[in-house]
Amino acid sequence: LKNKIVKSGFSCVLYNIIPDILSPDVEGTRKYFETIAEKVKNDLEEFQNQYGIKRVVIMGFSLSCVIASMVASFNKAVEGIIFVVPGSSLAKSMWYGLRTVNIKRIMEKNKVTLPYLENKWENLAPKKYAEGFKSKQVKIILSQSDMIIPYSLGKEFSDAVKKFVHSAIIK
Repeated sequence: LKNKIVKSGFSCVLYNIIPDILSPDVEGTRKYFETIAEKVKNDLEEFQNQYGIKRVVIMGFSLSCVIASMVASFNKAVEGIIFVVPGSSLAKSMWYGLRTVNIKRIMEKNKVTLPYLENKWENLAPKKYAEGFKSKQVKIILSQSDMIIPYSLGKEFSDAVKKFVHSAIIK
């Protein structure tokens, strides 16, 4: 994908997120997501100042849609956002995801409940940032076969976005 973007004459910055981004450590996971989002925001500001970048499109895949929503919301330089298999809430995505069953089991052993997790990870819920997408072009690509983010949570996210972005493209 990066090669196609560059060949089309655009610049591309790619962030690779470690596979262990989700863990039974509730606070550690929250801090990890927030740290990455802050790093991307700072990098974006630096790129704008250093290179005069005026237009930005952010793309998030699966769990990185959390970071994409945190960065893009209310950021005037971001004109467009593409979400590929997003979820409405990191807590729900982890709780109901098929590939996060072991993490959920450990959390349950530690007396962590979904309501507790939703409270602790409130800022990691992409739907919370939907209002900040009002002036942006938004495309959301959902998958009924995704093993990490259940389709119902992607649908919940797209419904939240459509309340603020009537022109959002949902596929």
